[in-house]
Amino acid sequence: MSRKTTWRNTASDAVSLHQDQALSTTMLLLRSFGPAAFLLREDGETRSFKVCLGEPHTCTCPAFTKEQQPCKHICWLFLRKFRLPREHEYAFQLGLSERQLLEVLQGLHLAEARRTELDASAAAGNPGRNVPGQEVGSVCRKVIQAQDVCPICQEGLLLKKQPVSYCRFSCGNSVHISCMKMWADHQRLSDSQEMLKCPLCREDFSSLKLLQEQVKNAAKLFTAAEREKPDRHLGVLCCSCRVCPITGTCFNTVAEFFADSVLEGLPAVKVRSGSLLLNEGMQCRICLESFRLGQQVRTLPCHHKFHMDCVDQILLRSNSCPLDGYVIFSQKTTDRNTSPKSICTKKQEIDLKDLFVPGIPLHAQSARPSPACGALNLEVLLDTLPFSHPIQKSCASSAKKTRDNKAARRTKVHLKDMNEVKAATLELRMTGVSINTQM
Repeated sequence: MSRKTTWRNTASDAVSLHQDQALSTTMLLLRSFGPAAFLLREDGETRSFKVCLGEPHTCTCPAFTKEQQPCKHICWLFLRKFRLPREHEYAFQLGLSERQLLEVLQGLHLAEARRTELDASAAAGNPGRNVPGQEVGSVCRKVIQAQDVCPICQEGLLLKKQPVSYCRFSCGNSVHISCMKMWADHQRLSDSQEMLKCPLCREDFSSLKLLQEQVKNAAKLFTAAEREKPDRHLGVLCCSCRVCPITGTCFNTVAEFFADSVLEGLPAVKVRSGSLLLNEGMQCRICLESFRLGQQVRTLPCHHKFHMDCVDQILLRSNSCPLDGYVIFSQKTTDRNTSPKSICTKKQEIDLKDLFVPGIPLHAQSARPSPACGALNLEVLLDTLPFSHPIQKSCASSAKKTRDNKAARRTKVHLKDMNEVKAATLELRMTGVSINTQM
């Protein structure tokens, strides 16, 4: 039987580009029309596209209509949902036969060792945990493993760190609450007591009312710091101007470690009966487990809340929040050399460099302002250099005595300006003549 599409041995440049776009884009799987047809929407967009896998593949997006090549939506299904390696021969074809498509749907391309590992984990008693107060007839929630992904956006659950819900009446798998809300909107339920269908097992997931409560409470887990732009470095003070936060793309920070005293200074509370942390949807965004009675919860300066056991292990290796990068502790911000007084002194030293005369050394001395206003005092030590300027006539005798006595003496010349300006006092010492200028 002849094929309807040409078989390819390598991916074309257009398909490789679409694969890169698929791996860097968050897609939402909104609906399934059988085993090989799906409704997809890119995160942040309003338009949805229908993708059908077969011979050939089809998609309703403009890119596929124009190029007739596997678009980023088709590539996303193969690379994200079905976990095909991008080098796999099925990942870049124009179409697949029924037998080949069945292999993809059944996951026969997965390594046997990986499947054995999952089976061993389930047999060891790790498939679920008892949840206090769970509904009658509900199942235990499966423990989230490192390789688990959301069935709607196909993003790693532990990597993305978004609040999750789980299928309570069938498979027990976890799904992002935000993704489940999008899924529920497309099911068009009218009664809040109606049951949602799980996007994985197609059985009852939970009631719409429970999901709405989870969405409301999970919104409290997101803080204002997460909505800041990536170029705003929260919690860091500029060592010069003391501005916080620092804004820019060229900022670098050195990883600093927490001392035990600093870690103990962060507020922590014990979850008690009646606490808001026990509401549906409230959970630690590191382990994605709900808060329970008796657990210790630590609050960071950015207002994120985590299990103490989860966040302390991270803070011992880093000095910033694992969600938004808020710098909690920095040794440089408490350094005495960064005080406003020292900053002002450094600025004066920079100003002295602008008055430097080649061949004549300058030395900064302590300022001595007059009671009324500041004065700029310049003191120059007389040397054996010849002078021709009128000011130097008053210093000629002093220069001669210096040569005769072989000892340097100081001569002061006062220069007055017509402008009465209050300024800080600077004193410059120059080899030759001491000049005091008062403004």
